[in-house]
Amino acid sequence: MHDACIKLFLVAAVLILHAELRADAAPRELDARQTVVIANRNVPESVELARHYMQARGIPADHLCELDLPAGETMARWFYVHALRDPLQAFLRERRLIEQVRRDDEAMADHENPWRTIEHHVKYIVSMYGVPLRIAETRPFWQVKLANLGNDPFHRDGAAVDSELACLLWDRYEIAGFQPNGMYNTFHWSRPPRSPRPLLIAARLDGPDPATVRRMIDDAVAAESNGLRGIAYIDIRSTRDPEYLMGDYWLREAAERIRRTGMEVRTDQRDALFPADEPMPDAALYLGWYAEHVAGPFTRADFRFQPGTIAYHLHSTSAYTLRDTRRHWAAPLLAAGATAVMGSVDEPFLAFTPDLQIFTDRICAGYTFGESAYFSLRAVSWQITVVGDPLYQPFPRGAAGPEIQP
Repeated sequence: MHDACIKLFLVAAVLILHAELRADAAPRELDARQTVVIANRNVPESVELARHYMQARGIPADHLCELDLPAGETMARWFYVHALRDPLQAFLRERRLIEQVRRDDEAMADHENPWRTIEHHVKYIVSMYGVPLRIAETRPFWQVKLANLGNDPFHRDGAAVDSELACLLWDRYEIAGFQPNGMYNTFHWSRPPRSPRPLLIAARLDGPDPATVRRMIDDAVAAESNGLRGIAYIDIRSTRDPEYLMGDYWLREAAERIRRTGMEVRTDQRDALFPADEPMPDAALYLGWYAEHVAGPFTRADFRFQPGTIAYHLHSTSAYTLRDTRRHWAAPLLAAGATAVMGSVDEPFLAFTPDLQIFTDRICAGYTFGESAYFSLRAVSWQITVVGDPLYQPFPRGAAGPEIQP
């Protein structure tokens, strides 16, 4: 009788473990099936990198959308609408990843989506190297300046391509200014396919050159298998300016949240950045602010982040370009070995940059990089770009945090 009970217990334990493993695998498989990858067929490396990424993540081969796009980092709103948004929606309809009906409105603005989404089975949109980074203002410069002089600095219609693609399935919204993100500071991404305003997680695998992007893809997969190991470096300004206290608060809370995972955290409380001679060994996470261009240890030829590192420097133009490894922050951090970064293509204002206490809480609890980024953003159709594999999950599910439901 005793032996039978032991055997029954062991069988039950194996079944429970198998169920837990399946529960962990199911969201990954679902995310891969709900991911669509955009490549620019006018940039050969774009298509090659897209196929490499899709194979690494098990994304269905027919989820690759090749488009004819401009080759630079900036595209006009007309090109976004007619060369990116509309062909991408047609691609999704053809593959039955979305169901849409034509709007019968008599009057629509030029930028409005002529389709209303009824059902969708897509969650992630990944733009590859070669897909433009930003959408230019539609108005002449003097009109933008005049609007800003009228105490309305948000009345701009330029945006990060990622942030606009997050609203891909919305049929009507104002592009001048930002749109509130209904997923801000929540814990569970909306899974049901039926939604009046479905938000997508739009990110990009992009960087200074194709080799860097390929390394980012491979490092994300490797870090998930081997574990993200190293030290978190948090650069706090200790500012007394009431307009900027929020940034320091985010960083202090982020440091405390990271410590609960067991990772070592080193903070710099000085107003200046980490000095150039700071050794900074085994850097696996970096959060800091506030300088326009890369400085400190990241400028040294011998500096290298750990594989899988997420790095972010808060500045108004931190991701103004992803090509120049000596200016701004996103490209230099990627060139120094970071696997994922975030940044601003233009002035977003502090409150509309990633809320770092929320971002670190979600990433440390086992959400994906893409989920964590969008949970931390108050606004979409705005200036933030999310650079890295959005499916990247550097911490195990439920690590020192609330249980995550698939």
